[in-house]
Amino acid sequence: MINLSGLLKRNKNKDSVQHDIAEKAMALINDQKLDDAETLLKKSIDTKPTAAAWRTLSIVHGLRNDPEQAVTCLEHALEADINDAMSLALMAEALLQNGDIMQAAGHYMLAIQAAPEVLTYKQRFLELAGKMEFAQHNPHFEKTLLACFNTPELDCDSAQTLWLSLLQVHPDFAFIFFGKDKNYAKLETPFFLQGIDRMLIGYTDFENFILRLRRDLLEEPNHTTLTAALAGYVFRTEYILDVTADEQKEVNNLQEKLEQDPSNERLVATYACYAPLHTLKNANDVARLHSKGALAQLVQTQITEWDALRTTAKKIEPLTEIDPGLSSAVQAQYEEFPYPVWRNLQKVSISPEIAPVISKKGARILIAGCGTGFEAAVYAAALPDAEILAIDLSRASLAYAIRKTEALGLKNITFKQADILRLGDIELEPFDFISSSGVLVCLEDPLAGWKILTNLLKPGGMMHIALYSEIARQDVVHGREVIAKGGYTNDREGMLKFRRESTDIVAPQHLDMLHKRLDWYALSTLRDMLFHVKEHRFTLPQIKEYLDTLGLEFVHFIMKDQRLAHYRAQFPHDLHATSLDNWHTYEQENPETFFRMYQFVSRKKPISG
Repeated sequence: MINLSGLLKRNKNKDSVQHDIAEKAMALINDQKLDDAETLLKKSIDTKPTAAAWRTLSIVHGLRNDPEQAVTCLEHALEADINDAMSLALMAEALLQNGDIMQAAGHYMLAIQAAPEVLTYKQRFLELAGKMEFAQHNPHFEKTLLACFNTPELDCDSAQTLWLSLLQVHPDFAFIFFGKDKNYAKLETPFFLQGIDRMLIGYTDFENFILRLRRDLLEEPNHTTLTAALAGYVFRTEYILDVTADEQKEVNNLQEKLEQDPSNERLVATYACYAPLHTLKNANDVARLHSKGALAQLVQTQITEWDALRTTAKKIEPLTEIDPGLSSAVQAQYEEFPYPVWRNLQKVSISPEIAPVISKKGARILIAGCGTGFEAAVYAAALPDAEILAIDLSRASLAYAIRKTEALGLKNITFKQADILRLGDIELEPFDFISSSGVLVCLEDPLAGWKILTNLLKPGGMMHIALYSEIARQDVVHGREVIAKGGYTNDREGMLKFRRESTDIVAPQHLDMLHKRLDWYALSTLRDMLFHVKEHRFTLPQIKEYLDTLGLEFVHFIMKDQRLAHYRAQFPHDLHATSLDNWHTYEQENPETFFRMYQFVSRKKPISG
């Protein structure tokens, strides 16, 4: 079950005495005094059977591995109060344990309605949304998804499967989506507009729809709001969509008109669907004229913020020199395409294994290869007493990171330009925790870079590493081979040419897998996935050997609970799920286990003697 501690106060009912009894029982549960907690709760239930008492008793039974009794208690809790949000959430988790995703999501939907301020319920709903599709319109799920879109701190990308399925069966949207209706006014609803604002959609059918919609809006004299929203979406894909010769001719005409008179809102929004507004010669005039109204967000993103990023990048101080050769080539890639682009910061809990190391005041954290700063921001928000140094090769990426973290009010991060391979040349105090996600895979010698980072880690310190899996990445391997054989260049023209021709040159089974990766749908991520100047992939036996060489001990993988439960069912004797030999066997049988990356935590062994 999810960690719902600390939420009892949010669900405090009018009977404060009964609530206080439930809180005392929770204190006993936390002290592992389950019998005492059960006795106290049963007495309370005999006096007055409240939702809080029944709900807390369900937790006792859950900890005793008695799921049937736990569910029975939750049923009683909901009989006492059908709107008890925590009981609904606990019931959702119980249903999820039995594999009933739809019912679990439904209970989270009710929990959100009962307590819309509780972020945890929305986060779990979004996680489940990625596994659900509807064959008919469901306004209740649509309303819940819209409530999530209206919560700025949530990352909504996982909801795209549910959102798209709801669109495809919605009576107002379905015919438009499938090309049988061009009444685009129907799309100017919060559900559609906020969906394309909050998510990048990783489905080729949706991309084809966006292509058709953009082409039609190029000729449509109305729908400025829709066109501006579409421009924002296409901008986030970094204009990865193909443009026909006829479209380009019209866009060129648009540019000429706008550079003479930038006052027309619809023309500005339409141009922004094909090219960023900062490419206009009179971009500053466009920003001034449209700083308020329907295009305010568009000009802020595509002109004002664009200029601010370049100003910020020039001020970033280097911490080390950048090695010539591969490091410089990688730097050039991310100067052109900062990666990854992100907007919303979703709070996360620190795992109990790591918490003692980094939760102390003054804990030193190094983010080695911070990119655009998302991971650094996550740690900074969760650990305000920590001191975080975040480094990267790319000034463009660092500028993005600085601007985002400043907007979030995060004060405990220092961003510097640096090369991991040069960190050993300067004096740095050792770190309690180091994270390097997807960076070692780009080095000429990953072990050499990993050794430098290990030397900067305190004995007993923890390290988070993310590496590509050789087994899970065969579609990427095939794609890179096709690209090399075809001589496709890693600039915009080369990448778009490959994408256009991929249906004819990439093996269907591998192309299907590539289409499942969200990286396929934006230019910077496509380049990172298939056109990177260097990529290493690993196997678990190889990682085990590296850990031994470096004096690191494996702690755990970072992964979804369902996958971990499946592994434990197959290897019940590996109590802590730390056998990399067993995990290698498991991955061979389940090759998509590490579809994204191996993400794991290790600990530096104390100095012996």
